[in-house]
Amino acid sequence: MSPARLWRLLLVSMLAVLVVACKPYASFTVTPEPVVAGQVATFDASGTLVDPLVRKNTVTAYTWDFGDSTTGTGKIATHTYAAAGTYTVKLTVKDKAGQVGSTTEALVVQTAATPTAMALKVSILGADGVLLPNAQVSLGTLTATSNAEGVASLDQVPFGVDQVLHVTKAGFVAQTVRVSLEAGKAPPEVAVRLIPVKETLTLIQAEAAQMVLAKSVGSSVLLPANALVDAQGQVATGAITMQLTPWDVKGSDLLAMPGQGHAGNNLSLVATGLMTVHFLDAAGNTLQLGAGKTADIQMDLPFGSINGQTLAEGSTLPLWHFDEHQGLWVVEGQGTVVTSTGSPSGLAIKSTVSHFSTWSWGLPNWATGSAQVSCVNTSGTLIPCILTGTALFSDSWGYSNTIFLAPAVTTTTGLPTNGQIIWTAVTTGGLRGQTTAAAHGSNVVITLGLPATDQYVSCKRQDGSDAACWITISGTYPSGTTGSEGRFIPAGGARVQTTFDLGLPLNWSAGANRVDTGGNTYNSTGTSTTTTNTDVVIALGAETVIAGKSVRVQCDPVLKYNEATVSTCSLGFYLYDGNGELMKSTETPTMPAGTPVTITVPAQGAMTASAWTGTPPSAFGGWTAGSITLDYNTLSENALVVIQMIRFYIQPT
Repeated sequence: MSPARLWRLLLVSMLAVLVVACKPYASFTVTPEPVVAGQVATFDASGTLVDPLVRKNTVTAYTWDFGDSTTGTGKIATHTYAAAGTYTVKLTVKDKAGQVGSTTEALVVQTAATPTAMALKVSILGADGVLLPNAQVSLGTLTATSNAEGVASLDQVPFGVDQVLHVTKAGFVAQTVRVSLEAGKAPPEVAVRLIPVKETLTLIQAEAAQMVLAKSVGSSVLLPANALVDAQGQVATGAITMQLTPWDVKGSDLLAMPGQGHAGNNLSLVATGLMTVHFLDAAGNTLQLGAGKTADIQMDLPFGSINGQTLAEGSTLPLWHFDEHQGLWVVEGQGTVVTSTGSPSGLAIKSTVSHFSTWSWGLPNWATGSAQVSCVNTSGTLIPCILTGTALFSDSWGYSNTIFLAPAVTTTTGLPTNGQIIWTAVTTGGLRGQTTAAAHGSNVVITLGLPATDQYVSCKRQDGSDAACWITISGTYPSGTTGSEGRFIPAGGARVQTTFDLGLPLNWSAGANRVDTGGNTYNSTGTSTTTTNTDVVIALGAETVIAGKSVRVQCDPVLKYNEATVSTCSLGFYLYDGNGELMKSTETPTMPAGTPVTITVPAQGAMTASAWTGTPPSAFGGWTAGSITLDYNTLSENALVVIQMIRFYIQPT
């Protein structure tokens, strides 16, 4: 080949290369990886190149063919594939010089994975409706803490029916409820209510046989000697802490009934009484009754019947304990009705237990009534809500049940056929509503709205430390009437919502108290006034000390003058003012003679202790009694006071 011909071929080849190089270089990426059917995919052609020799050259058009008979335009495009499969995606680009370039790619679209979990929000409230922060929520291995609005968020909660959700907060009785999450359904809203531990007591000698009296509801716990053991089975000795919470079944305590009253098999409990008992060693570890040990628990009955069933001395009711692992009430033995002079009904309920828990005496709810119930917002639109129905029977007994209500008119069953139901509804978004209706046959619509006042409230001592306190809020309702409402505020504060008129003053009063191990009580009070939704810090004044000494009192099994012995006795404690008027009286159930009862003897007033037995140790008949004055000035701390009794005869006629 001649040199001239060779140069001509080289020139043609170079021109051809230049012509090809002038076309745009099309390129794209796809996210996410992998692409899933039913989910949005993003196609990005930002990597496309154009001939730089063309002055101010740019891509002027992007055209997409997604391979499923659909197209798109733009440097960045989005597309959702309806089905899994392999699709040929083609990108065509055109630059300013009119040159066109393209590229294709085989894209594999996968089948959408079946979801196995979802997020869950849990509202934590007091039984009185305050929103509780810093509550610990757990479900399986998942944990969360409630925020200032009382809401805890759990991520990726696995689907499942009747999963057990635990809620704890310092100073409150722990709560457990069951929740169900199902694929394809919206997550339920969950609300859990708590009540504060009502009494925290120090027992000086854990190993001693003793009776503990609560300050309310005539509650008592009778322990035998060496009854409590730690997790290793070692007998507890020395000073320990007892947390005792008698539940007021006549009030809002029922809203926080553990497990929301569920006993399995679609049963709910109608409770005559509830009592929570826990013992803790110095390190805060739980103590329980040892093997073969039992304790007696007793509390007053506020009414003489339950769900139409008349109660009398000797009547029996099933005894239930709350199984925190299952989130259900489990029947375990029975309780016997006994007489009680301090009870409003003249009756109390008593049982022997082999472990400590939350205990309830009551009957399964076999009610057959029903109602149509729905929740709506202020616009009348159906919304989901957490619904609590507190049923009030005609004999004043009641029970409470909480469910998640979907945004639809729903038939609720298991309602009494008489009496009324207080329906309370909340949402995790902060909406609130309440109404009262006939228990059976009603069409109940609960309108939920934002509360008129919404304030974070806390109590502070003079040294700046947080204090748990009971508050009273006084204000004016939108109707123009005035009223007051009570709340319990834990140390550190809680969010309080009301329906009082925000434009008018709200008056806040608070009281706090603490008791030391010696029986001294320290009280402090404070007030505040607000007219806007601002945080409320109630400054407590100087503490007033009500001096007291903790002493132990028991009856002597050996009667005075060694006439005989008794096996049981009862004790009574009576506090009189300076004029000899009775201010307060407390009486124990019958207990083994020689068992001490811990009582606080105040510095003010005069206290007398009495012992008696109704079981005469003689064939003549009669009764046995004795008494002693408890003098604050002469008693030492933790002193043991023994009352000797004398036998009084009633001669036969």
